[in-house]
Amino acid sequence: MRNYITLALLIILFGFTSSPYDSISKFDWNGNAWALVQQDGLYGFIDVFGEEVVKPKNDKIDRFNKEANNWAKVYLDNHEGFLNVFGEEVVAPQYDKIHLFKKKTNNWALVEKAGLLGYINVFGEEVVKPKYDIIHPFSKTPMVGLR
Repeated sequence: MRNYITLALLIILFGFTSSPYDSISKFDWNGNAWALVQQDGLYGFIDVFGEEVVKPKNDKIDRFNKEANNWAKVYLDNHEGFLNVFGEEVVAPQYDKIHLFKKKTNNWALVEKAGLLGYINVFGEEVVKPKYDIIHPFSKTPMVGLR
């Protein structure tokens, strides 16, 4: 009987609280104290206090990745970008594809946009604008092809 009363009280106390999110993952989902949240089909992050760190505005968010400069890849309208560990957008979702950062290309990441290739650096800056059909890594400096 005591269990039923406890259960009833829990349902009364917590059953009527509403969340603006359709789903909330476990905290520490990604090695930090955040939880991935979904709202109206879009994803973001909240911290342990329920404060939004990243507003739900992305179609998908990958885990933070050491091979991606410890950034999390975000997807929006079939484009890719990156968030840093502070929840800041360091690369807006503007590229069709962002490859991993490679030592052989000076720690730059190959990006694709409208079928053309370029590079971004570890600060999220375009160091080679996506305007080439072919780019071959060569030593520590990428070799670019003609458009």
